[in-house]
Amino acid sequence: MDGSQLVVGVDIDDVLYDWSGQAHQLTVQAGLAGSVQAVTSWAPHQEYGCTAEQWWSVIEGCIHDGRLFGAPPIDGALEALDRLRSAGHHIHLVTARGSGGFSPYEAAVQEQTHAWVSRHGVPHDELTFTADKALVRTDYFVDDSAENVVAIRRTGSRVYLMDRPWNAHLDHPDRVQHVREFAAAVLAG
Repeated sequence: MDGSQLVVGVDIDDVLYDWSGQAHQLTVQAGLAGSVQAVTSWAPHQEYGCTAEQWWSVIEGCIHDGRLFGAPPIDGALEALDRLRSAGHHIHLVTARGSGGFSPYEAAVQEQTHAWVSRHGVPHDELTFTADKALVRTDYFVDDSAENVVAIRRTGSRVYLMDRPWNAHLDHPDRVQHVREFAAAVLAG
């Protein structure tokens, strides 16, 4: 990479892909969502009024049949990444999907993620699966997890927080509503 090329880290779930929305729809289809209209926390089973085991059973079933990672990217997300790549920047997708050693479904999740990225032509130069996103060197990063944003910011990367209900508690100066806004901020320097 030359000196003018930036490494731009981008989370996938709830940044490029509406994971929480897809998981909610699948939970509705399974009859577990009750009257909940949208997920607002990292513990959706509590919002739904079911056990964590019941909710994870739905999620795991949808990993097996491919529905969890089967929806298209968020509208406009790929175009935003195209703008960054066209400007000569290095796009590094960094996701906690299928990482951390906590699930017997890690290999399946990683395979489905690679397939999703390929099927939709997601512009990128690298794809890393890691729960500790601060280990990946970036100049800029966008993520929806407050904890990730705090950790990545400590590395010196300029981090943007994708505004979601589950991160409203974090007072962070750089919030965006869509990856388009993030790309515009990176390009503006």
